[in-house]
Amino acid sequence: MPWVAPTIAAEIWGIGIEQVLAAVASGSIPSRMDGNFLFVNTDQSSTEEMQAIPHETDPSLQAVPSDEEADEPIVTAQEMAALGMSSRGSVDSLEEMVPPDISDWRNVRSRTSRLRRPPEAAI
Repeated sequence: MPWVAPTIAAEIWGIGIEQVLAAVASGSIPSRMDGNFLFVNTDQSSTEEMQAIPHETDPSLQAVPSDEEADEPIVTAQEMAALGMSSRGSVDSLEEMVPPDISDWRNVRSRTSRLRRPPEAAI
């Protein structure tokens, strides 16, 4: 396939990338944009147009229905109660969501270092 990136074309022709981009800008080298990518035609005798490659859609990439479209809620009322959430999906008490004060990082580090399990002794 004669359509390549400008850097590859520069390498094939043995010229600098600046020369290739200047020729693309002047229109002396056929070029095409595919999405955000620039391609140039390295086969100057060819008048072939660049064809877009058909992409197969991945079956695992499917849209997830929104809450209005879903028949049943994703999280049941019992699960929400266990998480401390109301049926509206918000947290019951804001105090539970406030992060602890970590203004003195040395104090926090010393407390968390006591929770660390030391490495096992080598046999």
